[in-house]
Parts: sequence; C-alpha cells; structure tokens
Amino acid sequence: MAAVAPLAQPGRDRRSSARDLQDARVQPVNAADSGLEGAFLAFIMAGAFQILFGLCRLGSLIRYIPHPVVSGFMGGIAGAVVQ
Repeated sequence: MAAVAPLAQPGRDRRSSARDLQDARVQPVNAADSGLEGAFLAFIMAGAFQILFGLCRLGSLIRYIPHPVVSGFMGGIAGAVVQ
C-alpha cells in the first residue's frame, strides 16, 4: 500500500494545465553542434530500431501508414541531411 499511497492523496491534482503546456519549450538542435558523433549515434540507433522491429515482426504495420506520409517524411529527412 505504501507504493500506491502517494498517487492516491486527496486534493492533489496531477493533471497538466494549459499554462504548463505553454511553458514547455522545444529547444532546436543544430546538427553542426553534434558533429560526427551525433551522426554515428543516429545511425546506430536507427539500425537498432530496425533490428528490434524486425524481431518483433512490426514491419507489417507499415501498411497502415499512407504512402504520402512516408514519402513526405523521407523528403523532410533528406532536406535536413542536405542542409
């Protein structure tokens, strides 16, 4: 019961407010700051995800993503890499 008690305290509101969401800011990342280490990490993570998804047989889920979404994502990534 001790593990559940902090979550069940009366009077504690755990919902996010609109003000909390407005205060959250996304910091842009400059690819030049990451350098070769960042690119290497991105390639390793992409390969690890591909292996994981292949082992879990999640490749069949791609049929539920429309072709324009996939091609737009690939075009956006290509633009980010070339830039």
